[in-house]
Amino acid sequence: LCDMQIMPTFLVKYKRVKYIPEFSINETKSILHACDRNTPQGKRNYSIILLAVTCGLRKSDIQALQLNNINWHRYELSIVQCKTHKVITLPLTGGTGNAIADYILSARPKDSAFNNIFLTVRAPFRPLVDSAYNDMFIKLCKKASVSRIEGRNFHSLRRSTGTWMANSGV
Repeated sequence: LCDMQIMPTFLVKYKRVKYIPEFSINETKSILHACDRNTPQGKRNYSIILLAVTCGLRKSDIQALQLNNINWHRYELSIVQCKTHKVITLPLTGGTGNAIADYILSARPKDSAFNNIFLTVRAPFRPLVDSAYNDMFIKLCKKASVSRIEGRNFHSLRRSTGTWMANSGV
């Protein structure tokens, strides 16, 4: 027993990378079309999805978005990112800005003490909680017949925007 050499066993470890497919442009359009823009909730949801897609904003940044974060004269959105704590200024596309303006002017509850842009549609009016974004997104995907793939969620809109930008050389 003393003459035997004990050889250590080494296991090769590697980090598994899980690929989560992005939403296609057609899937994203279907999700946007699933928003009933004739209702306050639909106008709100449409604006939220557009912000995620056109600006690549995280859910937490959309949730924290305040009325004074938008410069309507310059069509810009300035925020301190929740995750990185860095200030960013992004251009608002005409369609996204118009959707947000339509929501604020005709659908956002007027009698709320909160400055958050996106509020609940029923009293007491307050900012949307984190789970409301997930619930809203799941319902829109179902209504749009966009298949549920494990790991593909609201944040995937941000990843999709990044993928589209990379594929187009931006």
